[in-house]
Amino acid sequence: MEYYSAEPRNDSTWGKSSSLHVYQMLRGSILTQKLAPGTRLTETAVAKDLCVSLTPVRQAFSMLATQGLLAVFPYRGTFVTILTKEYANDIISIRKVLEPLACALAFEHLTPADADYLYLQCEMADIKAKSGNILASIDYDIRFHEFFFEKSNNALLLQVWDTMKNRVAFFQAGTKHIITSKVPLLVNRHGEMIRAVRQMDREALLAAMIAHLEITMCNAKLPSAREISYL
Repeated sequence: MEYYSAEPRNDSTWGKSSSLHVYQMLRGSILTQKLAPGTRLTETAVAKDLCVSLTPVRQAFSMLATQGLLAVFPYRGTFVTILTKEYANDIISIRKVLEPLACALAFEHLTPADADYLYLQCEMADIKAKSGNILASIDYDIRFHEFFFEKSNNALLLQVWDTMKNRVAFFQAGTKHIITSKVPLLVNRHGEMIRAVRQMDREALLAAMIAHLEITMCNAKLPSAREISYL
C-alpha cells in the first residue's frame, strides 16, 4: 500500500517521533484519498508497510480516530472515514457558530495589512492546488481560517479549533473537486472576507464568513449516512 509522504508539521506535542511520522503518512494519504474512504486498515499491515513497530501505529490510529479521519467499529475494524452529509452538517453547523465568534473577537486586533497575509494564504493554496499538491493547498486554506482564532486572543477558542481543524481539512479534501468546479480559486471564494478585513468592516467580515460557510455546504454534494456502509 502506498502512503503520501507529507512534509514535517510543527507539532510540539508529538515531536519528531515514529508516531508523528506514521500519523503524517496516514493523514496525508487520507486527505489526498490515496487511502480511499471506507478502506479497512489494520495496525499490523500498516506497521509492516511503514517498517515500524505496532506502538506508533496504534498511537497514530488513536489520534486519527479522535480527529474524525478514522472510524472504529468494535469487532469489525478500523476504516478510513466516509464523508457523509451528516458529518459535513455537524462540521458546518459548529463552524457557523465558532468562526464568526473568532472573527468578532479578532477584529479589534486586526489591521488592514492583515488582508495581505490572508490573501497570501489563498494565493499559495491556489498555487499548490494547480501543481497537484492538494494536501498543501488544504493546509494553506486551514491557515486562513486559523488566523482569526489566533487573533481572537482566546486560548479556549483556539483549543476548540485545534480539536476540529482536521475534520475541517477532511471535509475540504472530500469536497474540493466539487467546490473548485464552481469557483476554482480560493482567492475568489475568500475574496469578500479579505476585502472586509482590508476595509476594516466588522459586520461585512462576519456576514462574509457565514455566507462562505453556507455556500460551501450548499455546494457539497454528499451521500447520507443511510446510503453508505463500511464493509
